[in-house]
Amino acid sequence: MSEDLLVGLAGAIVLRDSLPGHLGGRVLFGDDATCEYLSDQFSGGATVKATKLTDEFDYEAFVGLHGDQAMPMFAITESGVLRVATADKPLAPRSGQVVVSLFRPVSREAS
Repeated sequence: MSEDLLVGLAGAIVLRDSLPGHLGGRVLFGDDATCEYLSDQFSGGATVKATKLTDEFDYEAFVGLHGDQAMPMFAITESGVLRVATADKPLAPRSGQVVVSLFRPVSREAS
């Protein structure tokens, strides 16, 4: 069940163990974002949160505050267009947009 999420033919979301070259798809979210990994994160208490970026709290500030705890998955533009993060093209959202991220659970040792 360790499958990579990828964008496949005609932009459809496809689940596969690997990315066969003939499909020409793209891995969603990041290289480590397999179905098994995401399932483990959610089983361990991960949550999905939406954060609206502003001039005062831009994407750089978001990354600086949350670091590796947050895995940005989507950005929603001001006009409502959904942008999907891929391993080869990470998000670059700007002020006024919403970042939807997986927030990994904080380990008890770090608390």
